[in-house]
Formats: sequence, C-alpha cells, structure tokens
Amino acid sequence: MPRCSLLADIGADHAILTIEVLRREKAEHVLCTDLSRPSLDKARRAVEEAALCDSVTFCLGDGLTALADKAPEVTVIAGMGGETISSILAFVQEDDRSLYLLQPMSKASALRAFLSSHGFLILDEKLAEDDGRIYPILCVKKCKAEPLSSLEIYCGKSHLSRTDDALTSRYLQRLSDSLVRRRDGRKQSGAATDEEDCLLDALCPYLDPKPEEL
Repeated sequence: MPRCSLLADIGADHAILTIEVLRREKAEHVLCTDLSRPSLDKARRAVEEAALCDSVTFCLGDGLTALADKAPEVTVIAGMGGETISSILAFVQEDDRSLYLLQPMSKASALRAFLSSHGFLILDEKLAEDDGRIYPILCVKKCKAEPLSSLEIYCGKSHLSRTDDALTSRYLQRLSDSLVRRRDGRKQSGAATDEEDCLLDALCPYLDPKPEEL
C-alpha cells in the first residue's frame, strides 16, 4: 500500500484496517466509513481505544456516497463479495483519480469482468493467505481499461505471470480444481461444459506438473 495523505476505508466495520494503516504510517488521515451506524460506532470505539481519533473522520453512508465531496488518494474496499464491490464502484466518476485497493472475499472473477468493462485498469494483483484461504488483492484505477481474456478474468492476469511463486501456484491449482468440480456438476445435470472445458485447457500450461509428468 502506498503512503498517502488521505485514505478511505469503505465498510470499515471494526476499523481494523483503519487502525493498522495509521500505526504503520501509511496514511496521515483516514476516512472511516460504514453503512451501519452500529458498525460505525464499533469502529469509533476501536479507534478511541487506539488513541487515534485525531487522525480519523467517521462517515456514515452507503459505499462511496459516504465520502461526499472528499477525494482520498487511496480507497480500500475489502472484506466484501466481488459483486458487492462492483456495485460500489459503479458510482465512481470518470474523473476520479483515487487508487483503489480491492479485496474480494468471493466472486473475484465477477469483479475483474466488471472492472474490465467499466473503465478500470487493473494495475496489479497480489495474494494473501488467511486461515488456509487465499484471497486476491487488486490495485486498480479509473482510466482506459485493457480487454481481458476469459482466463485472465477467471485467474487474474498478474498471477499468470508469477507461476514460479508458491502461493500463486497453489491459487491457480485451487481455481483449476474448482473448475473441474463445476464441470463435473454440469455434466451430471446434462448441462453444456464448453466454458469450463475451454478455461481448463487454457489454464493447464500454468499449473505445476504432477510428479508423473516430470
């Protein structure tokens, strides 16, 4: 995360991110937002306990509308499903210059598809592991987007160029396993599996070879 003067934490809940960003001196000031007043009150109490109130502004509201006319340099939307994040980003204006850090808990491919078709450029993707689950973290900005292939939407373009990284390798294998389960389920129900078959064929060269293939 780049250092900045003003950062927005959308859907802050317990303000864990807000507090960590300030403790690590990644931002001088944080806009801590949430749609729920009880959740925002929890965030306020956590920030008070951390003695960081002077560096936080609390904003009650839905998604980016809570920011009103404020213009953060970095906006973080984390801990939500990819479709929910997409619905929040739908309100981003064409002249928005904020850098967005997005961490979908699910439906990452749906988020990538939205970004590609709504004028967001994916600058990079990283991976984080927590309690055995692997989550992608996307860094994006509003500008002319590049078209993504079906495989890049499903896996993330950045990850396809980092197959020598152990975490990335495991992430891609899990995506492949999920595709196999989805294909097999569709086969059992008599549905077409063309999409799954094409993605599996495209993904295969990026997977670690099995021992018997060496």
